[in-house]
Amino acid sequence: MTSAIRLELSKQRLAFIGMGAAFGVSVPLALLGAQLGRVGLSEAMEALLAFWAVLGIPGMAVFFGASAGAGLRNEPSASADAPLPLSPRTKAVAALAAALLYLAASAVLVLVLSPERASLAGLLSGSASQSSRVFAVLSVLAVCNICLAGFAAAYGTGHGLAGGLLGAALGGATAVFLALGFGMWMLLPDSGIAFGLRAVAVILLALLAGAWAVDTLVERRERLKNGGWGKVGLAVIGLACGVFLSSGFAKRSAFEVLRRPF
Repeated sequence: MTSAIRLELSKQRLAFIGMGAAFGVSVPLALLGAQLGRVGLSEAMEALLAFWAVLGIPGMAVFFGASAGAGLRNEPSASADAPLPLSPRTKAVAALAAALLYLAASAVLVLVLSPERASLAGLLSGSASQSSRVFAVLSVLAVCNICLAGFAAAYGTGHGLAGGLLGAALGGATAVFLALGFGMWMLLPDSGIAFGLRAVAVILLALLAGAWAVDTLVERRERLKNGGWGKVGLAVIGLACGVFLSSGFAKRSAFEVLRRPF
């Protein structure tokens, strides 16, 4: 498995370099915008890094996941680069693991440079509040779910752009509903940890459903190329499972807020 992940890291290196180049190009553009808009350079850089932290990390999750999924789908069944034949599941796990590793490296770099580094330091030191720790765990899992959704959608469609857009819609909707539910939970006067753990359980179920969908799509392509459409339909439902679960969580959170006195 380690050799397979190293192989996928080398295949996906270009995507990582491209994302780094996009980040590098955005810096002089932000400085130019600061001069044109007569805004301080420090304020412009903080706004740029906040943008990358809030929207850039989910965008990178879609990009890395979709590029890995489309690349795996479009490569030959027996890759010429592989020293030994690899099973379809092994290749899929290795490709997704490589995408997640590149995503983690990029996200850590952005967070260390962004205004959120103070919050990150509080989490690492253990001084953060209980709700902040739950939100951090929820955010990490939600970003991983976006990457998984992009990977599965791109692998299923065989197209990086279409799969990325579909994965962004599914994973992004799940993240938005969870954020809404979590925000409403914070409004409750006696909000306990159980409600936050419920949100974590929802995103874990979404991740499990997405992983099952990837496994089903890989199995159909490699072993059941002329059939298995029922399982493909179930895989699509599995990818959308996070949206259904998170929307139900947000709805229940809203009912809890409206029902309790402040």
